[in-house]
Amino acid sequence: MYYKDENQPLWNKDKYGIQTHRDLRTAYIVERLRNAIMHGRYWIELKNGIVTYIFEDKFNHRSELLEVPEESLLRFINQDIFKIR
Repeated sequence: MYYKDENQPLWNKDKYGIQTHRDLRTAYIVERLRNAIMHGRYWIELKNGIVTYIFEDKFNHRSELLEVPEESLLRFINQDIFKIR
């Protein structure tokens, strides 16, 4: 995927320190989370007794919804890739 300037890739691997497919997936999820939070599109719900965070990223006629139990979110943000920056 590219921006309007065809020589500029959408993901700059050096900018994000991406080395593996897992890092790329992590960066993609972080961007979805960031967009949802910056635009105020997040909620907290109690589902079956589990605190669940819901993030919605809307852009260009698409909508992506991330539903994450609290325990999974804590594991996600404690990944090593976040500690090296």
